[in-house]
Amino acid sequence: MWSIMPVTLASLKNFYRSPLGKKLAQDCAHGLARLSPPGKEDIIMGLGYTRPYLEKFAGSSRSLVFIPAAISNPGIEPPGPAAPGNNADKRHSRKQAAPGFVAGPEPVIVEEDYKFPLNDAAVECVLAVHALEFSPNAPIMLRELWRILVPNGRLILIVPNRRGLWAHAEKTPFGHGQPYSRRQLAEILSGNGFDFGEIYEYAHFLPHKTCRSTLFSQAYEKLARHFFPYFGGVLMVEAQKRLYNPLLTANTKRRLSFLPDFAPQTASLKPQNFAQTAK
Repeated sequence: MWSIMPVTLASLKNFYRSPLGKKLAQDCAHGLARLSPPGKEDIIMGLGYTRPYLEKFAGSSRSLVFIPAAISNPGIEPPGPAAPGNNADKRHSRKQAAPGFVAGPEPVIVEEDYKFPLNDAAVECVLAVHALEFSPNAPIMLRELWRILVPNGRLILIVPNRRGLWAHAEKTPFGHGQPYSRRQLAEILSGNGFDFGEIYEYAHFLPHKTCRSTLFSQAYEKLARHFFPYFGGVLMVEAQKRLYNPLLTANTKRRLSFLPDFAPQTASLKPQNFAQTAK
């Protein structure tokens, strides 16, 4: 019998080393493979515990990892203060971290306020696993992710499915934290500056350590995929940073007009000058 697991880095590592964890990671990896791969020059950020997923998804892209304090190992220390002179050069590109922080292979702890030591529009894609459900303030986390993403940057979330059996299995990490339904996930994304596409379900097998061995588990997985597709253990969604004002509603639509050969003018330009510019 498994005991109820506390969600720490050690327990997450042990889970993903188990047959059940390996099967789950493999199932979710199939879902990630359906998404557009990142470019070679892109920076991919992992948030949460992304080790089983990030390397395969990122490929040759550069990556950095942040771990929420809620699941962090006390042995991993947050970055210290900036060394003198580290922020002297202001000519860094947008892809570099904020002054005093150097992105590297080692994970970095992020506190509950989710103030990532990154410049605005610093990364092209964020992969978040075991992150949103453990956040004490999910909207703050999403808004901060919106800040560090480039225009039209991608956010990929993997969260426990409220309808699935895994959300009730405390012997797995997906049985802890705040599970989400499709509707809840859609609302929190759209309410914090993200557009999104299809929401997929994965892990239609039983959250039991003998998931690979018993005939019942194998039969259940096949039946669940075909007859109960919305009851998978986890939800996966790819969202995109919204560029327009999220508060702009159908009641405040704006009509756009386009002028041929339009040349930018100063704010003091009078309306009649626009007609002259367009000629």
